[in-house]
Amino acid sequence: LLEKWLDSLKAAIESLEGRVGLQELSIQVRQRLEEIMRSFEVIVLLLLLLVLYARKHTLL
Repeated sequence: LLEKWLDSLKAAIESLEGRVGLQELSIQVRQRLEEIMRSFEVIVLLLLLLVLYARKHTLL
């Protein structure tokens, strides 16, 4: 789901890039989005680990 959203976001950026032609700005935006997505993925993984850890301890 996350990858589909990221792909559609990249596609939207590429179509804007084609229309406007602001490639340097687009590169900066894309790099920033990739940084955000990486940190977002880390947060999601940490939350999943926390949920699994909590579930394991409530069963014991």
